[in-house]
Amino acid sequence: MKSKHYVVAALLIFSLTVAMAYEGASVDLLVQSAVNDMYRKRYTQAYELLKEAYKKDPYSYSVHFNLGRLFEETGNLNEAQKEYNIAVSINPSLVAAQRASARVSKQIVANLQSQAVSKVPVQTEKTAAQIFSDKAPPSLQKAPSIPVIPQRTPAPKYVKPEPTPIELAQIALDAGRPQETLERLEKLNAAEKNSYEYFFLQGKAHSAKGDLFKAIISLEKAIKLKDKSLEARYLLGQNYQKAGLNEEALRHYMFYFNNEPQAFVAVEIGNLLEANGNIKDAKEYYKKAGELEPANALIEYKVQESAVANAQEMYLEANKALDLHQYEEAYSLFEKALKTNTLGETARADAIRKQNIALFRQKDRDWRRREATQGQQTTLQVYGNQNFKFYDLENRTFLDDFTAPVTIEWQAYVAKKISMRGRHFMLMLKVLDRDELDTMKVHSNDYKLNKYYSNKGAFLLMAPKDEFPGFMREGIVVVFTGTVNWQSFDVLNEAATTVSLPAIDFISAYPIDRNPNPLRHN
Repeated sequence: MKSKHYVVAALLIFSLTVAMAYEGASVDLLVQSAVNDMYRKRYTQAYELLKEAYKKDPYSYSVHFNLGRLFEETGNLNEAQKEYNIAVSINPSLVAAQRASARVSKQIVANLQSQAVSKVPVQTEKTAAQIFSDKAPPSLQKAPSIPVIPQRTPAPKYVKPEPTPIELAQIALDAGRPQETLERLEKLNAAEKNSYEYFFLQGKAHSAKGDLFKAIISLEKAIKLKDKSLEARYLLGQNYQKAGLNEEALRHYMFYFNNEPQAFVAVEIGNLLEANGNIKDAKEYYKKAGELEPANALIEYKVQESAVANAQEMYLEANKALDLHQYEEAYSLFEKALKTNTLGETARADAIRKQNIALFRQKDRDWRRREATQGQQTTLQVYGNQNFKFYDLENRTFLDDFTAPVTIEWQAYVAKKISMRGRHFMLMLKVLDRDELDTMKVHSNDYKLNKYYSNKGAFLLMAPKDEFPGFMREGIVVVFTGTVNWQSFDVLNEAATTVSLPAIDFISAYPIDRNPNPLRHN
């Protein structure tokens, strides 16, 4: 009865120790530490850490996923399925949790079926006893003599040797009493203290208490005495990582992995590389972890989580590229993000739609540029190197001499956006050159649109719906190419009267930084 009290007390002390050690830790650190404990089959410690993480963030899908994994590994399949389902409800794109839930559900059904089969009664065949009354009774034979076997002398009883002081310290640590471990280690003689076992056990005890830097000092001394101790290297990496010294932690993890590739060490390396922003190398180590343990749901989850984060990053970068009219880059990034198959349903549909837009814009822009170049070359061949002037729009002789559409390249100010007849128009004010100003008897350019829309150089630029680039907005100056078909449209001005303005079909444009002239009233 007394020993039972000791066990309960030891568990309480261990729980308090874990709680104190991770009191200020983040949810991610608690979950990662729990994962490490599960790798080492330390399920009680892992449960305490996940319970602490749940208190900090009840809606963390990684907490619920790892609780499910813990319950599954310890045989509590019903609780495991509950936790996996909660993880999926929080993060529907978590494929690892979906697969784990399906796997556990299948196992539960198999268990129920096997139990049902075991309860079916076995049919026994009854046979009637046969009586041979007409036969003579069988003759009795003399029983064989039993040989006398000499008794063996009992072997001497094995006496278990008394545990050494180091072993007693280890027993105390395993029972969750790190302070007792340290006290026992202090009682060792000088020769025993100058050993790998002493420093390693001391480092483990300090780690259990949460004294990170004391643990680091002890473990550094341990690997000086036994450089290739992978267990000490791993624990040292853990303490450096908790202390925020990621470069040192990475060095020890790499030493471990290069000497003995293990999946859980590859995951640790991937975590640190990802935290340092080295996503590409982190993915490589997650991939190596998956190759080392392909059936491990924890590693599958980590690889999946990394892929989701990477896909989201590419999706955001693709949106930026599309906003900047970098259509080729946007298309490529959307393609890569979609190939990961980790985008959520809404993001995936949006990515497919925007990828098609980027492809169309890219091809359409190339086609329009080619058309504009060819058309302008044709125009210049007919009219020489002088560009088409604004006053040529009203030149009937010009129209009679050249009946084909004329391709122009002008610099103009976007004065107003107009929508009518199912089309979009930009009311533009051309930047008139000196020849145009003199011919049209205008002193200077005026970029303040009057209410009658009668400014010299005013015209309409027209395009199908949504064909104008996003940068074409009121108040900026652009260089554009277009085709002149000698069309005009009546527009209702701000004075409630109509004015006829020449119209030009839009091909392409690009903005320029400078404003050609300050706005001035007539």
